[in-house]
Amino acid sequence: MPYQYGSIVKIGADRFVIGCCVLVIIVSTVCIGCGGIEPIPEAKRSFVGRWKSDVGITIEIFQNGTADLQRGPGRKPEADTLDIRALDPKGFRVYFNGDSVIELIQPFNIARDYKINKFPSTEGDQMTMTLNGVVLVKE
Repeated sequence: MPYQYGSIVKIGADRFVIGCCVLVIIVSTVCIGCGGIEPIPEAKRSFVGRWKSDVGITIEIFQNGTADLQRGPGRKPEADTLDIRALDPKGFRVYFNGDSVIELIQPFNIARDYKINKFPSTEGDQMTMTLNGVVLVKE
């Protein structure tokens, strides 16, 4: 039996509805996978604060689980070990992967892992930590 015009339209409408449902599922999965901003865990609170390096990069980690990165004047080539090539280096989400890695993520944009070489600790009158081999001093 040949197709009638009404049945062709119905088939097209069915495919459209199925396509929309698949799109909703994909978008929902991506949004759930990004996760939300989580406050810095109690065990990692020593990371909260403004940390300045001598290579020209400052990282500020906030209690609410976000971070900003600042590129200062006089940046050295070693700054690339800490820099994130984001156009707007603010509002990163902070995640800790165990005790060895900090992730800074801007969803749908860019991310960077930092190896924790040395946890925040007090040396003399300064608190320092080392990320990716670069020493940062808490201001």
